[in-house]
Formats: sequence, structure tokens, C-alpha cells
Amino acid sequence: MSTCAGPDPLSAARQLRDAGRADAALACYDRALSLSSDASLYFELAALAHSSGRVAVLEQSLRASVRLMPAFGDGHFELGNAMHSQNRFAEASGSFEEALRQPRLGDRGMVLNNLANALTELGRESEAERAYSRGVRLVPRGSTAAFLLNGLANQQSARGRDEEAVATIERALRVQPAAHYAAFNLGNFLRRLKRYPEAGHTYRRALAAEPSDARYVQGLAAA
Repeated sequence: MSTCAGPDPLSAARQLRDAGRADAALACYDRALSLSSDASLYFELAALAHSSGRVAVLEQSLRASVRLMPAFGDGHFELGNAMHSQNRFAEASGSFEEALRQPRLGDRGMVLNNLANALTELGRESEAERAYSRGVRLVPRGSTAAFLLNGLANQQSARGRDEEAVATIERALRVQPAAHYAAFNLGNFLRRLKRYPEAGHTYRRALAAEPSDARYVQGLAAA
């Protein structure tokens, strides 16, 4: 059995983690970090904390990681996600902005998407729209582009620009045809424009892709 008291607590931590023994693994990670404080190891601990629902450990580990390696873009990104999940949107936006300042960052488009989401929650709609638009220019295709375009369309619709929102969300569906959430939003925008037959068609498309989502059923009933 792996033990933290041995000469290699990090190996013990990983074995315990892989065996699904999160509590014991966390203790071994703590001992390993007491012997060698390392940013990547704190990030590894944060992943375990996230998967096992240890919110406080997750935040502490990510903060330690970026303190030891301030240019660690993905560390700032994950810290922002952790803050957003706790509805700490101002802190989240600050972490996302710090991530974007780093030269090395895994998925810059998704960071912009999540920054825009946090700015929306803070009521900073103009900044959010700029962040979504910046992301779309950076990542014009794929699943990240669909998320960005969906967020951008929501901003446009919220500001009374439903025709523009329709064009944007249709672009999202072109780059990611399986994006059922975008089909649902297209239905909402079309319904506001009183284009009910088209709205019904797009709600059916969303429902066919995700039959268990009650919002899609309700949207179709309202169309």
C-alpha cells in the first residue's frame, strides 16, 4: 500500500489518486509539496481538488501555482474558472485578464469566452461584447467559436439587435452544427421577431439533439 511516509510521497499521491482515494492522495500531495514547492505540482493538486469537490483546496492550490509561476497562463485561467463557479465574477474577470496577458496560454479563445461571461454577470455588457468579438476573430471555427458566437448573439439580442443576433447564431450553427444550445437560442431570437414557423423548426432541431432538456420542449410549445 502506498504511504506518504516513504521517500517518494509524490508517487504515493499519484497511485492513491489513480485508485480513487482522494483524501489519502491529498495528504500525500501536501507532504510532497512540503518537501519541494513546485508550480506544476500545485496545478496537479488543483486538478485532484477539482475532481473531488474540494473547493478551498482548489483555490489555494491554483493561487500557489500562479504565485510561484506568475506567467503560468493556464493557471490564471483555471483560477478564473474556480472563481466564476463561486459567483465571484470580479475576481474571475481579473484572473482571465491576467491569463490573457501571458504569452503562453492553451486556449486563448476560451479564456476570452469565459472573460466575456464574467463581464456579462458584472453588467459590463459593452466590454463583454468586445471580448466575444475578439475571441471570434481569433478562433473563427470549431466548438470554441460556437461558444463565442453564441455569447455574442446573446449580447446582441439583449441590446435589442435581434436581426443581428440571428445572423450571428446562424454562423455559430454553421461552424458547429451539433450546437443544440445555439439552435435553441436561434429559436428564441426568431420568436421575438415573430418568425414562428422558423422558430418551431429550430426548437425541433435543438430537441432532436438533446431530448432531455425541458427548455427546448417549452420553447417548442411557445412557438
